[in-house]
Amino acid sequence: MNDAEIRSDLSLRARDARVIANIGRLRFSPLSVIGGSGNRLIEEGGRRVLDLSASCGPAILGYSHPALTSAVTEACSSMAGASLLAYPNENAVALAEELLRLTPGRGERRVWFGHSGSDANDCVMRVLQAATGRSRFISFIGSYHGNLSGSMSISGHTAMTHTLRVPGWCCFPTPILIGTRIQRKKYSNCSTISSPLHVRRTRLPLYSSSH
Repeated sequence: MNDAEIRSDLSLRARDARVIANIGRLRFSPLSVIGGSGNRLIEEGGRRVLDLSASCGPAILGYSHPALTSAVTEACSSMAGASLLAYPNENAVALAEELLRLTPGRGERRVWFGHSGSDANDCVMRVLQAATGRSRFISFIGSYHGNLSGSMSISGHTAMTHTLRVPGWCCFPTPILIGTRIQRKKYSNCSTISSPLHVRRTRLPLYSSSH
C-alpha cells in the first residue's frame, strides 16, 4: 500500500498522530479541521462549527476574509525582504509606525515583532526580569505560555512536565482573585504570568503592582 492509499484510509487525526511531533501538539479539542470561512471552522466530514477559540489566540482574524486574502496576496507578490532582522523593509516599518500612532503611550517607544506567542512570552520574561529585578515567576496550573524553552519553563500545563523549569518557579491553582491572598512577603520577588483565557475566566488582573 502506497502513501496515498494509507492517507485515504486514515482519519486526519490518525495521520496527524503519525507525522506531527508530540512537542508540537497540544490538543484541547477532538476537532480535526480542513478549512475555515468567516467565524466558522470546517470539520473533517464537512460540518461547520462556530470557532469559539478565536483561532487559539495568535491571529484573531477569522478565516478567508476577502480583504485579508487580498492583503496577503499583495504582500507576497512584492516582498520587501523576508527578514526584518537583516535589514529594514517598508511593510514592517510602516506597520510599526501605524501601531505607535494607534496605541497610547508617552516618551520614546519602539515596536518589537515576534513570530508567535511563544517567543513573545520569552521576550516578556526577559523584559520583566530587566525592568523589575525579580528573578522568580508565578503561573497557574493548566496554563500554557508557549513552546520555546523560556515560555515552556513557566507553563503549568501537564504537556510541559518534561520541561526544565525556570529557577524559583511557583505554580498555583487558578485563583478567583489575586492580591493580598498570595503572601506578599514570601513572593515579593516574583512576576505573575497569566494567559488572557485565565484572566477572562477568573477576573484575574492583567498586571498587579504588588506582584
